[in-house]
Amino acid sequence: MDNAEIVYSVRPERPGEHVFVVTCRISNPDATGQLFSLPAWVPGSYMIRDYARHVMTVTASAAGESVSVRKIDKSTWRVGACQGPLLIRAEIYANDLSVRGAYLDFEHAFLNGVCLFFQVHGHEDEPCVVHVTPPAHAADWQVATGLTRLTGAADEFGAFIADDYAELIDRPVLMGPLTCGNFRLADAEHVIAVFGCAEVDLERIERDVACICAVHADLFGGGVPFER
Repeated sequence: MDNAEIVYSVRPERPGEHVFVVTCRISNPDATGQLFSLPAWVPGSYMIRDYARHVMTVTASAAGESVSVRKIDKSTWRVGACQGPLLIRAEIYANDLSVRGAYLDFEHAFLNGVCLFFQVHGHEDEPCVVHVTPPAHAADWQVATGLTRLTGAADEFGAFIADDYAELIDRPVLMGPLTCGNFRLADAEHVIAVFGCAEVDLERIERDVACICAVHADLFGGGVPFER
C-alpha cells in the first residue's frame, strides 16, 4: 500500500527531548502549491487547541530537491509549486500527558493523530497508510491502536491504514512495554492495553469493561460499527 496517495511515517526519534519525526508523502500534490495543516481540535473534545504550536521544523522536497514551505496562518502551510511525489518532514514536540495530546519519553509514547499527521487539503477522503517505527533504544516496545493493520503481528510495529483522514485522527496510538488483554462483544474483538502498572488484574478489567461496552452496544441497537 506504499503506492497509496497519502503515506505517513512516524518515529519516536528523540525521546529525551520529547520529539517525534513525522513524514507525509503525497503522490499527486497540487502542482500550484499544496496546502496542509494541523487541526485545532481533537475528536471528542472540540474546544480550540493550538496543536500547530508544537511543530518545531517543517521542510518539503520533491524529486530530491528542496521545495519552499511558507506558513500562511497559525496552523496552515503552503508548499511551493512542484510536481509529485512531494515529501513533507516535520519535527514535533510531544510533552502532553493528557488524552488530548501527544507524549514521548524513554518509557513510552502516546499520540493523537491531530498532533502529528498533517491534513493534506484536497485529499481528506483518500486512504492513509501509516508506518510506525520503534525508537532505537526500545526493543521491548509494542504498539496498540485502532488503526487497521497491514503488516506485522499483533502488537508489533509495522504499517497501518485508515479509510480517510477523519478515521486517521480518530485512532490514537500507544507505544511501550504494554500489558494487553481482550474480549469479544457483538462479534468484535476489544483490546485493552495498559502501560505503567506493575500488577494488573486483566481478568477483572476485561469483565468490567465488557459490561460497560455491552450497555453501550445495546443502547445503539446491539451492534458495533467495527470488527476490532
